[in-house]
Amino acid sequence: MTDRTRWKDVAGVSALGIILVGGLLGILLGGRAYSRRQRNIARAQTLIGELMMAVAQYELDFRRFPPGKGDLSENEDLYGALTSPSWRGRHQFKDSDTGDTDGDGKPELVDPWGAPIRYYAPYSPADGTTTRRFRLVSVGPDGEEGTADEIERP
Repeated sequence: MTDRTRWKDVAGVSALGIILVGGLLGILLGGRAYSRRQRNIARAQTLIGELMMAVAQYELDFRRFPPGKGDLSENEDLYGALTSPSWRGRHQFKDSDTGDTDGDGKPELVDPWGAPIRYYAPYSPADGTTTRRFRLVSVGPDGEEGTADEIERP
């Protein structure tokens, strides 16, 4: 075997090895990203479940829901209502569940991706009826409102 033939064999094996190692790394890293995404989705679902119980308890204690229509100021008001020292049922949130996304110094409830949780309180339509349903929504991994990956528990 000549030096030239031997060099081609070594180069072929090296290229094949690089392709195999690269493929394995891609599979491992892709699996970790998927796992992290699933973990964050599960955390958002858990947080929304905790919030639902806290809002329901607030409604039982005060005979009204905290105010809210889905905008950021209402999220801040919801956080304030649920953590108020004057309420015996006040809720304690993890630091990872709160943030200040608008920089005004008031804490907000945030999902695992750092976006504010949207809270929609029951409303009173013009005919005077009140719906007994409220909504809590995370915009999900893509951070966009109104997309398929939103996380909500009715």
